[in-house]
Amino acid sequence: MEYAKATQRDNGIRPDNLCDATGWSGANARRRVTTEITKITGKKPVVPPKRQPSTYQSATITLMTRIRPLAGEPCDICLAVVIADELERLECSADLLTDDVIHQLLSMSPATMERYLAPVRDARYPAGPGVHQARGDVHGF
Repeated sequence: MEYAKATQRDNGIRPDNLCDATGWSGANARRRVTTEITKITGKKPVVPPKRQPSTYQSATITLMTRIRPLAGEPCDICLAVVIADELERLECSADLLTDDVIHQLLSMSPATMERYLAPVRDARYPAGPGVHQARGDVHGF
């Protein structure tokens, strides 16, 4: 129980002493001590969620994937600049143009746009043969 209440510095020293006494590795010592604490306290370690929910609606992503080809497939920074003009031309797509979607699209950073558009771009322009190099040919060796 002292291990659970101790400072981080002390918890680094105790497994070292345990390793010296038993011959275990540091990872094994920490794992076994944590397992014993879990048995005693009955508390399981908290596992963080795997992925955060998406900040943007699916309509925002769909609209962005439609705007990019219409704008001439610009890069992420240029798309962020051009997107307001393209939204004015898309007044006819009223099914996707809600105030919330427009606000999300205009507030999205260029890097986020590129991250969401990467699968669409990669599907549109697949890598052809000859892109990969053999291990020895990476730097001309």
